[in-house]
Amino acid sequence: MKHIAFFINEFPVPSETFVLTEIDALLKQGHPVTLFCFKYLKNEVVLPEGLKVLSVAEVSTKEVAVYCAQRSIRLAKAWQLALELDAISAQSLLYHGAKLAYLLKKHQCQHIHCHFMHSGLAYSMIAACWANIPVSSIGHGHDVYINQQNLETKLRRCSFNVAVCGDMEAHFAGLGGQKTNLLHCGVNIERFEFAHKPMSQEKKLLFVGRLVEKKGLTYALSALANLPHDIRPALDIVGEGPLKATLMKQAEQLRINDHVRFLGYQTPAWISQIGLHYHGFLAPFCIADNGDCDTGPVVLKEAMAMGLPVITTNIMGCPEIATANTGFLVEQKNVTQLVKAITAFCQLPTPSYLSMRQQARQQVEQCFNAQLQGAKLSQWIEQARV
Repeated sequence: MKHIAFFINEFPVPSETFVLTEIDALLKQGHPVTLFCFKYLKNEVVLPEGLKVLSVAEVSTKEVAVYCAQRSIRLAKAWQLALELDAISAQSLLYHGAKLAYLLKKHQCQHIHCHFMHSGLAYSMIAACWANIPVSSIGHGHDVYINQQNLETKLRRCSFNVAVCGDMEAHFAGLGGQKTNLLHCGVNIERFEFAHKPMSQEKKLLFVGRLVEKKGLTYALSALANLPHDIRPALDIVGEGPLKATLMKQAEQLRINDHVRFLGYQTPAWISQIGLHYHGFLAPFCIADNGDCDTGPVVLKEAMAMGLPVITTNIMGCPEIATANTGFLVEQKNVTQLVKAITAFCQLPTPSYLSMRQQARQQVEQCFNAQLQGAKLSQWIEQARV
């Protein structure tokens, strides 16, 4: 099977667990996989067995010069593509693309797959042109709806593109994307234990994510403040981000400190172990003022894999993940609807609550199993041609 190269600008990023989940699934399909990056960070993550990680920065200028001199015919094609990807200078694209291409040849990679469609994809496309191998991309959010530089060219030039939700698939089609495949990011369900946990008197909700505008936490805090004290659930907020101090101040001003805890960053292992002790998952996602938004949030699927009913919004890919059988969907930025949803959740009869937990787990097993998603991606990569 093809040796697949993954490329990401910076690795590892703790919040991007979906990258390692996908790599693990492809390794289990039988593909050799090597991950290349410009910057290898020192964040602690558990790598899938068999994955190699290499920094492009380690390639010398001399090695690049020799590589390029031997491929004068490819240079003309790479130059033409670099001119089309004009958001980055052609010199930068050709030089760093050649460094990546040198490593692709050295490690005998046969396909390059790139998460996120911003600058990293541009360099991957140039490297693939140098190396004369197929390249594919997968969009996520900011890279599709905010940083859209040369997006039409990227959609046209890649061997195939992956949209992680139906809304993104339609967006790509509107840009002329003819080679788009829909593939929801998968979850390694083996990592998440499922337990039949009945609703208790003291109800606890969990939030996991970066503390930024598009997560909608300001509306969640306002909703909690509008709930009667005897109904109001506890909320644990896991994550860091630029809005942390603002949100903590909001909780204090709303006098809900006794119900809200900010737990900071926690590892994926902590979330999968401690998540079982919560009754539900709160994810009031919204479209930020700059247009940024989550597209097919993996964290929703991970919560549902643990059997947690979710309270989320009806934007982007969320309705493709959560249903009336697995949780509650409300309009974004609508505090009144959030209050009603949280109230309805807290007042669920035990049979209804347990059924919702069971169906949440089943939804992930049937629709978002990483191994099934990996098999589809493997097939597309095997069929891809330059």
